Amino acid sequence: MDRRKAIQIMGYSVASATLLGWGTACRESAATEVWRPDFHTEAEGDFLAQLGEAFLPATDIPGARAVGAHRFVDRFVDQVFDSSAQREWRVGLHRLQENWRENLQHDAVALLRQMLDLPEDEQREIKQLMEQTPPPGSSAEDRHYAYRTLFKCKELIMLGYFASKPIGEDVLAFLPTPGGYDPCIPYEEVGKAWSL
Repeated sequence: MDRRKAIQIMGYSVASATLLGWGTACRESAATEVWRPDFHTEAEGDFLAQLGEAFLPATDIPGARAVGAHRFVDRFVDQVFDSSAQREWRVGLHRLQENWRENLQHDAVALLRQMLDLPEDEQREIKQLMEQTPPPGSSAEDRHYAYRTLFKCKELIMLGYFASKPIGEDVLAFLPTPGGYDPCIPYEEVGKAWSL
C-alpha cells in the first residue's frame, strides 16, 4: 500500500468517527425520524439504503439500513469529499441508478450480481478501467464512474456500519472504560473483534 492511500484511509477513519458523532447527536431513533439527505436527493438516499441492505442485509443482527449506514454515506460525501470528488460521485451514482431502474426493476441485489459476479478476464478489465481515466463521452467512461462509485459506496457503507452505535456496542466487543493492558494473552481468549 502506498503512503497516500494509507493517509487517505486514516483520514477517512478519523472523519468517520467525527461525522458519526455529529450524525447521531441529539437525534431521535432512526425508526421514528423522517430522514432528509444532506447531499443526495431523496431518491438517491433510498437507492443508497437499498444498496447498503444488499451489501449488509439484516440477519440476527441489524442490516445496513437499520443502523443508518446510508445516512453516514450521505453525510460523509457532503462534508468530507471535495467538489471534484462530489461531482465524480454524482456521475457514478447516476450511472448506477440508471442501470438499477431501467434493467433491474429496482433490485439492488441483482445490481450487485450483475456488476460483481464476473469472469476473471472481465474482472481484470474492470480493474484496468478503474485505474485509468477514459476519454470523455466514451462508453468506458460510464463504466469507469459506475464501478468507482460502487466500490467507494461499499467502502463507505462498511465504514458507517461498523462505526455505528448498535454494531459497536451490541455486536462487537465493547468496553466503554478500557481496563488494563496485557500483551501476552493467547489469541483464543481475545474473543470478538473490539469496537473503538
